[in-house]
Amino acid sequence: MYYTISGFYNSYKDKMKLVCGGGGMTRRIRSAGILDYEFLPEVRGKYRHSNFQEDQLVITTFLYAKDNEFLIADAVKTLIAKGVSGLIIKNVFRLQIHDTVLRYADAKNFPIFISDSADLIFEEFIFDVMENVRRMESLDFVQREIDATLANETTEDEAYNHGLNLNPSFENQHQAFYLPMEDASYLELLEAYRGSALDRPENLLTLYDGGVLYIHSWEHQDPQEVEETIRALRRICPQAGSMGISEVHYYLGELKRTLREAIDAARVALRRGSDGAAVRYGELGSLRILLPHCRGDAMESFRRSIMEPLAEYDLENKAHLAETLAAYCENGYRFPEAAAALSQHENTLRNRMERIHEITGLNYKDPRELQQLDLAYQIQLCQRILGE
Repeated sequence: MYYTISGFYNSYKDKMKLVCGGGGMTRRIRSAGILDYEFLPEVRGKYRHSNFQEDQLVITTFLYAKDNEFLIADAVKTLIAKGVSGLIIKNVFRLQIHDTVLRYADAKNFPIFISDSADLIFEEFIFDVMENVRRMESLDFVQREIDATLANETTEDEAYNHGLNLNPSFENQHQAFYLPMEDASYLELLEAYRGSALDRPENLLTLYDGGVLYIHSWEHQDPQEVEETIRALRRICPQAGSMGISEVHYYLGELKRTLREAIDAARVALRRGSDGAAVRYGELGSLRILLPHCRGDAMESFRRSIMEPLAEYDLENKAHLAETLAAYCENGYRFPEAAAALSQHENTLRNRMERIHEITGLNYKDPRELQQLDLAYQIQLCQRILGE
């Protein structure tokens, strides 16, 4: 991930307005610079080719153009040709940007912003942009380290080293929390995290794979209760839905298991419709055994023998047998709760379960055969969770 014009504007929209180039909001920002003297006629273009780089966000007052606004056009064309990301004009001289310039920039998807804010200080602006560039580059590094940690072949020693790469201050005892949350703003997330109860050197908060990942570590005794952590994360990520919580692990080399547990618990919560719930990995029951092995040949063969005939029947007859089996298993094999979950009459579900008996040869009234139906469904659930 990297810093973009869009990310920049989200932070500065109260200090400026976009006047053209809206099609370039995804342009990358690698650096920031000031346009000052480079376009003065007397320097004959000596500095304009060396002082501006590709993916640079440039800010100016256009002091040199206050008596000749047509000089702005030459600057804009040159910046576009250099691959500059965008231009911010602090309009202290109340300059008029001619329509021809705006149309040209618009055609080139080159964002130009106008600011009348006295609070826009050039030095602070440069520092802030460069700090955000660094943060986004750091996020990219963090995500690569997490990917490497979760790789199938990662050993405990490698996971330990990846953990220290993520945060050299990590302690051995640790626990992970994962909140699926699409379209989260990393910079807004950091702003909410900074100064919160969770913001300590031995912890880490980051975006990962369509969600927010928080790794909490401690040395001797956990100073923070899980419920306190959940509440704090809800305040930082108020738009998040479900949350997955790993078991507590006592060696950083187990970080791969820790991360996998938190992510899997969150995905189970989403798949089961437990939106807004905090689901602990230790509460997943048999899924803790099935998730790591559900794609094996034996598991797949067993699932296919039961679930595929139901899927074929559903397809041919526009029935809902697989859906009914899922509701029956997820609601403790109780028809009233399963019927309510599907907004169906209980007798409808009983008839469907009888049809499942006819197709699979497994009678839901027999505990041993119901166990097989449930296991086939749980294997399929795990496969779908890992496929998301």
